[in-house]
Amino acid sequence: MKFALKKRSWVILTVSLAVVVACAVTTTGLLLSRRPQTQKPLQTQESSQPATETADHSREVSASAQSAGAGSGANIAGAVTNGPGAATATGNQPEGGSGNSSSSGLGSGTGTGSGNASGSGAGASSSSGNKGGATTPASAPTPAPAPKPTTVTVTIDCRTVLSNMSLLSPNKVSIIPSSGIILSTHSVTLQAGDSVASVLRRACSSIIGTSYISSAGGLAEFDCGPRSGWVYTVNGVFPSVGVGKYSTTAAAPNTLKAGDSIALRYTCNGGADVGR
Repeated sequence: MKFALKKRSWVILTVSLAVVVACAVTTTGLLLSRRPQTQKPLQTQESSQPATETADHSREVSASAQSAGAGSGANIAGAVTNGPGAATATGNQPEGGSGNSSSSGLGSGTGTGSGNASGSGAGASSSSGNKGGATTPASAPTPAPAPKPTTVTVTIDCRTVLSNMSLLSPNKVSIIPSSGIILSTHSVTLQAGDSVASVLRRACSSIIGTSYISSAGGLAEFDCGPRSGWVYTVNGVFPSVGVGKYSTTAAAPNTLKAGDSIALRYTCNGGADVGR
């Protein structure tokens, strides 16, 4: 009898424990199953927000594509770079030709949208440039103007005497240079009021004469015949006035100027042997 009571008590206790464990397991399962279900709507709500914003961007892109018109074969392309999601919009342009419209943006979410863009008119805009810039070559410096001459040149020769030594006075033979050149090309600074005579006197100290030259280098007129004497040229031309009247103050063509070339030449035949 006692054994039967103990056995019944153990059975009741075992069943009770089993019930308690079953209830605990059931309760825990319910709690675990309810927890993610209560958070799921929040996740859905959070994840739907970027998609909503993405859809908004898609509508903006589609609206932008519809507001731009293009002619035959025109392409419309734009980029949307702001916003939390990336949106791509493509469309066809049926009126007046065919064209594509695309827009893309990069963000934290993704979304796509499509639409048609139609309109009339055509427009194009293009620009190009080199950020580095083209180097413009430096222009060559303007050469300084050549300085104006301030001098005249003087030469003195008696080369005609060399072919007329038989006419030369015996006391003058020793003063005749073997080359016939008494003064090679010599520069003289031209001064205000200068004449050919004054320039010749500064060039050669042995010059004698003011209105005409009677002697130079010790060789005088008539020393080599009755038609011998000194004649002069300016720039290869025999002037019609004496050396005293060809000056810086004289009227053209007898004006002495810087850069002129004066040649004093000895003639043995009245100038005919020197080209006069």
